[in-house]
Amino acid sequence: MERNSGNKSEHEEKITKLNSIFQEILVDAKELVGDLLSGIYMTFIMGAFCILVGILNIWSNRHYILGGDYLYLLLAIGTAASGVIIILRGFTLRRKYSRLYMLWKKLG
Repeated sequence: MERNSGNKSEHEEKITKLNSIFQEILVDAKELVGDLLSGIYMTFIMGAFCILVGILNIWSNRHYILGGDYLYLLLAIGTAASGVIIILRGFTLRRKYSRLYMLWKKLG
């Protein structure tokens, strides 16, 4: 019986902590959603930047690549591929939080 009351007090303590977190979120909800959405757009920018760096890496090392040194090509392809993966993750996040975006847009 004592064990159950101990678990209950731990459970109530966790609920109290979570309630304080939710109250803070409610106070800054509009700013929180704005920050989340700007982070998603930064994901797109960083993905495009990685692709650009990969392309520029190929261009700047074209003499080595054409000479048969394919390490530079592999590194550039890896960089560009990571950019594509980052952009795909950005689309996933944008789709996941599209409802929040609509609500944020209504709030102005």
